[in-house]
Amino acid sequence: HTHTHTHTQVADTAVWAKELSKHNIRVGAIAPGIVQTKILDNVPAEMMERLKQQVPLKRLGERDEIWLGVKFVIECDYFTGRVLEIDGGLIA
Repeated sequence: HTHTHTHTQVADTAVWAKELSKHNIRVGAIAPGIVQTKILDNVPAEMMERLKQQVPLKRLGERDEIWLGVKFVIECDYFTGRVLEIDGGLIA
């Protein structure tokens, strides 16, 4: 279950961030939603439509959108101890 997995990520990320901050190491995580990738190319259209309908934005994420989040986590020196959810509102 994605929501439970995200709670585990949140806890682990916060613990590691506190532990490693004394070494000036930041910890961040990305929780992507359903992303359009090659693995979904053979999924029947009806099933793809059901997947999209689960997402509040009514579409799947794109790899470039996930990359923007990864880039933010890497480049923002003040980001640590958090999970960045990039899921079109799926978990909200």
